[in-house]
Amino acid sequence: KLKANQKELGMSTLCCAPIGNENRMQPRPLNRRQRDGGLTRVTSRSDLSQWRGEGVLSEGGSVVLMEQLRRDKGNEMTCGKTRSSSPKRAARHWKAPKVGYLRSLIQDLDWAFGQLGGPEQSLENLEKIAIFIELSLSQESRLYHDVQHVYQISAGSSALQVMAAFFRDLVKESIDRPRLEQQQEILNGYFEEGGFAVSPDLTEKHDLLVAQIFGYQPGNDLTQILGWHKGLDMFLSAVVAVRVLKSVLPLKRLAQLCACIEATIPFRENAKGKPSPLQVLHSRLEKCNADFDLGLSKEDLVLTIQQACDFWNRQLGNMVSSDPAVFLDHTWSLLPELHQGLQNRNLYTVNEFHASMVSMHTFLTGLQADKLYLQFEGKPSMHEIKSFQQCFRTNRAVALSYVRARLIAVAVVASMACRTGGDGPKSYFFGDLPAIHRHSVNMGELLDVPSANDAAHSCDMEVYDLLASGESRLVDAWFDIRNTGIAATLYAHLGEDNLCHALELSKQPPMTPESSMRLLTWLPFKLVKPILRAFAFMAVTRAPQTETLMKELESAESRIREQSPGDKEWHNQRRHARAAWRGPLGRVLLAIKRRRQKRSQPGTSQAQRSRDAPVSI
Repeated sequence: KLKANQKELGMSTLCCAPIGNENRMQPRPLNRRQRDGGLTRVTSRSDLSQWRGEGVLSEGGSVVLMEQLRRDKGNEMTCGKTRSSSPKRAARHWKAPKVGYLRSLIQDLDWAFGQLGGPEQSLENLEKIAIFIELSLSQESRLYHDVQHVYQISAGSSALQVMAAFFRDLVKESIDRPRLEQQQEILNGYFEEGGFAVSPDLTEKHDLLVAQIFGYQPGNDLTQILGWHKGLDMFLSAVVAVRVLKSVLPLKRLAQLCACIEATIPFRENAKGKPSPLQVLHSRLEKCNADFDLGLSKEDLVLTIQQACDFWNRQLGNMVSSDPAVFLDHTWSLLPELHQGLQNRNLYTVNEFHASMVSMHTFLTGLQADKLYLQFEGKPSMHEIKSFQQCFRTNRAVALSYVRARLIAVAVVASMACRTGGDGPKSYFFGDLPAIHRHSVNMGELLDVPSANDAAHSCDMEVYDLLASGESRLVDAWFDIRNTGIAATLYAHLGEDNLCHALELSKQPPMTPESSMRLLTWLPFKLVKPILRAFAFMAVTRAPQTETLMKELESAESRIREQSPGDKEWHNQRRHARAAWRGPLGRVLLAIKRRRQKRSQPGTSQAQRSRDAPVSI
């Protein structure tokens, strides 16, 4: 049942075996604070008076009923998330927990500390750690790696994986500017001032343990791994986690926690004939076990790496969802973290959005299914790996076509902007983002988007549906809308066959006057004309320049029509990717139309026409 629910949620079902046989999907056992079946008092270190009524103390008392908090949630809560009767709906529309995230963090920290063998923590310390985690994950730059993301990837996981989820994304050096003061205070002394060179004066065993698990030594300069996917963020987060928790968890648990975080360094090469990243991590953990006398058995070492493997595969849960829209939602939410300019919401420019689309296309193109999912000592099984890879390839193909259509649409508008006065805010050309207090028209609503029956034969109906009806299947991003009428119109006319050629003319931002004219003249004028009219309506100050551009494109269309028949045929094949009726009848009518065009060509003899005559249908 657990695996079935996780599959519906779009999450990984890979090797969820927890340390010590604990499982977060099971009801949590009462901790040592509960005695004789009744609730005992959990207070601050100061003396408090006796309980009154149902846990209410006299004035001045500060009490948190941890057991009461557990019973409030009971078995209906998992990792602070509400179980939904419809797992698929829960995966698409994540509901906030019945209690706030901060209270959920306090509860889950208390549970995880108890499961991992840590000493009983005071309420003040639990509150302090929980506030620090939420503060780190709630910065303005966090539009994806936030508290909600933590609970998405930790549902149904072990205590070790929950702790790794809490601390893995605390530090994002590539996007958090400036760094939090609390984080800076914790990291003081670990690096040489003004850079990322590990201090050669480190002597604390906890600090040396983190460096050794990640494969670094005191004095190493880590500037070369600065970047969202190169590993510095994970290393800094592990250092913060160990320094925060060194008085809370045993040293061996901290080593296991660092191993889980290190395993999530993304997109590392796995060359043939060389040890895999997980095998290298296992060797480092084995050496740390001997050097620091951690007391981990061989089985514990293997189980730790398997949990680290599962924790990484959980990060990819949305990629194997049965609904490609889930994959697109998560992918789109990453854009503002990778491109700081998009965080300006209504003020980022068309060229900035164009550049982000190109980078997203490059990112998706570089993803390889055989290098994405990890395996260690037979966990997960090859059957599961192949199943996930196949599902990922399907979602990736849909996402690539969707991103290509969006990229070409943005490039067309960027070309029009370039030819009529230069770059400008995206909201000026496409329209404002949705707001509660007002609704404004966007450019896509000014176009007559072809229906599915009128779309080109090579169109993927899944992609077309996402483009034409995105508002019903996709969640509006904080920085972008999903009503993409321009992309849907272009995709319906071009189809998959002509999409790649249009992409070659569109993926070199920023658009120049020359590249803009090449793209606009390659597209059929009947397709560009309504987009130009919508552009002139939105950017009213550029209406005269838009009229001039329309005349230039119409003249270019006339010159192409006056070319030789051979060039005209090439023009019809490469540019006029007209929409064809769908279904058997549509294919027959299209074949008859092409046959008539061929017969009408000069120089075609009666013998040739008889040989080319269609068979009876």
